[in-house]
Amino acid sequence: MRRISYIRWLASWRQKGRNNYYILLVTSVLVGFLTGIAAVILKNSVHFVHEIIRSDIGADRHVGLYFVFPLLGMILTYFYLRLAGIDIKPGIPNLLYSISKNNGYIKPHNTYSSILGAILTVGFGAPTGLESPNITTGGAIGSEIARYFKLPYRQRILLLGIASAGTISAIFRAPLTGIAFALEVIMVDLTSLSIIPIVLASITASLTSFLFWGNNHLYPLTTPLSYELGQIPYYLFVGLFTGVFALFFSNSYKSIRRGLSKIHSHFVRMALAGVLISLLVFSFPAMFGEGYLALNDAIRGDFEYLTKNDLFINFKADELLFLTGFLMIATFKALATNLTVAAGGVGGFFTPILFAGANIGLFLSHLASYLGYKINHQNSALVSMAGLIAGMLHAPLTAVFFIAELTGGFSLLVPLLITSAVSYIFIKFFQEQNFFAEDLAKQKILLTHHADHNILTILNIQDLIETNFVTVHPGDTLGDLVEAVKNSVRDLFPVVDEKGNFLGVVSLHRIRKIMFKPELYDKIKVSDLMIFPTVFADIREHLEDIAEKIHNTRVYNLVILDRGKYVGFISRSNFFLRYRELLREFSAD
Repeated sequence: MRRISYIRWLASWRQKGRNNYYILLVTSVLVGFLTGIAAVILKNSVHFVHEIIRSDIGADRHVGLYFVFPLLGMILTYFYLRLAGIDIKPGIPNLLYSISKNNGYIKPHNTYSSILGAILTVGFGAPTGLESPNITTGGAIGSEIARYFKLPYRQRILLLGIASAGTISAIFRAPLTGIAFALEVIMVDLTSLSIIPIVLASITASLTSFLFWGNNHLYPLTTPLSYELGQIPYYLFVGLFTGVFALFFSNSYKSIRRGLSKIHSHFVRMALAGVLISLLVFSFPAMFGEGYLALNDAIRGDFEYLTKNDLFINFKADELLFLTGFLMIATFKALATNLTVAAGGVGGFFTPILFAGANIGLFLSHLASYLGYKINHQNSALVSMAGLIAGMLHAPLTAVFFIAELTGGFSLLVPLLITSAVSYIFIKFFQEQNFFAEDLAKQKILLTHHADHNILTILNIQDLIETNFVTVHPGDTLGDLVEAVKNSVRDLFPVVDEKGNFLGVVSLHRIRKIMFKPELYDKIKVSDLMIFPTVFADIREHLEDIAEKIHNTRVYNLVILDRGKYVGFISRSNFFLRYRELLREFSAD
């Protein structure tokens, strides 16, 4: 009861107009703690289901069972979503959309629904990650806290970025990675307002997970060997190769999503994807679920996970087949992850990126060894993980900090920087935004670090449209128009037909010389006076395009139509007044 009274006191303190920044600091710690708890609950729940399937049911002893459970998980996920009547969107796109077009609010059911969905999807073996469901859960927690404390828009969207930082920090106990992730992927602006709350949330989330997991690291690594100057060309090639694989990974996701969207039945989509996923997991059981056990083995140099299925037992005997196995499992993991998420399963991409990246690194280092070029396998796996993170997420700093925190040092800093930079530069040539944000960017509703674009995205066109104009009809007489002038406070009169279609406009300036000549009232029609404006806009156009029309044409009132029907006008003065208000709000620290 005392804790509840403290929270209520804090909310009332906020409503009395106290400094919002201190409320933000307190809520950032709260969000960090709760996202840490959510990460622990989800991770432990999925691990518990895995143990039942592998040990109690015996999937590790009977590899054929790996064909059954991923399909079962996809079907159970379908019925869960159907019975609950909810739609769980992937975490990062959901967060970015909420920031851009939903005023920083996420539906409350996401505080728990993503966790339950991920337990069914990933727990039963679909080869995806838990970071996306955790980000959705953390974002929903941040959204609800912002709603409770009635935080303003700028702080609401900051809490979503804070939640994403806390999620990454909690899962990997990597607070620097969480901070970089919020800045690069969620695109939170780095200001004096934002940096301290993000740091507080990341530290709190990391400490929370440490409280439950202790030093039981997800990746128990030894310190990697230092690189040699002569290996720089190799790491340049690793950056290029991971950039190419990132392009394949993201493009195959878009292709699979397009293909599955043609299947109208959601159940058929999930079931079909489940069958294909089960086939892939049966081929390489190491891909089951997140695949952390195999990933740890890969980094430690234990490659038995490649031959867990008897189909590939001969890989051990042939060196070329053996190194090809690393590329195969990386490709299969990418395809299985894409199938899961595109079909509607609840999971994410971060862990599959790590899994695929490590195996690509092992493929390249073994290939180099086969060709007589000595490369440390562990170093290659780690650096390749960074390259794939940089390429897939368009987040080179996140990649570098992640591996540095994972290994407890910066001994591989130069190779990490080189590989991440090359991968990022390569994929930016083909994709302006990462594949999470690409759809939002095409719709021009993605908030980036570009202030002008952000403000025009946030502005609501409905709030700018003025409708206090008196409409007239083409058959009306000058006398009717004069009566309209008497009843109007504006100097423009839109002309519409009986169906509301816009036909033109009459300005007060145009009739000023004849409006006081009663003898002309019945002789001149509105159709004789109206003109069609040289520039107009549709209500569905992005405000960035509308702003460009207003700026380039110097028009003072821009008519807004809805598929040819008259809606209203946007005035130049009102548009830029609202723009400047938002600019001041976003520029203030």
